[in-house]
Amino acid sequence: MKEDELANLLGKTYRQAPNRDKALHMMLFAIRYSQQLENHSTQRLCELAGIPKWGPQLNLGRKLGLYVDIADEA
Repeated sequence: MKEDELANLLGKTYRQAPNRDKALHMMLFAIRYSQQLENHSTQRLCELAGIPKWGPQLNLGRKLGLYVDIADEA
């Protein structure tokens, strides 16, 4: 996935998440797209998405994505 596509998807995910669950949604995004994130700077993606402070959270989720899977949504 291209950098701008990931940034747009990240921004959309952030904006659609309820305020109290933003951290959870950022973590789940990073886990779900961990393989695609490997080729990109998480800080750069967050800057492009307009949410620069979330870079560390996204990076943590990317690392966790190597070890966990998200269960299928029912």
